[in-house]
Amino acid sequence: MLLQKMPTVQLFDLDGKEVSINDYQGKNTLLFMWASW
Repeated sequence: MLLQKMPTVQLFDLDGKEVSINDYQGKNTLLFMWASW
């Protein structure tokens, strides 16, 4: 498995608070995304 550094991403949580992927640096993180097309 090839590990690569995640690019800087900023999203909003369900409460509307801005969350940055950098807040989780050094932690195992699962990013789950979906689309309804």
